[in-house]
Amino acid sequence: MKKERKTDRTRTPQRNLSEICALPDSAWLTLGELALYAGLTPCAMRIRRSNGTGPKFYKVGGTIRGRKLDVDAWLISSLDISEVA
Repeated sequence: MKKERKTDRTRTPQRNLSEICALPDSAWLTLGELALYAGLTPCAMRIRRSNGTGPKFYKVGGTIRGRKLDVDAWLISSLDISEVA
């Protein structure tokens, strides 16, 4: 017989993009919300996290989180200025 795994973690409902954009810059977002805000899939965001090529991530209460302002800074730093001109 398999043992049932009990977890006391409850999933927070994911916010949609308009709700995320309305949040203050210092807001904490889940990995899925970070991916949505950056225009990536959660899998692509996980890969960037493990490679160290994404925005800053933090472990808060056992879950991976990031701040909206860190994603903004990461997106701006990854722009290729030569393509804009």
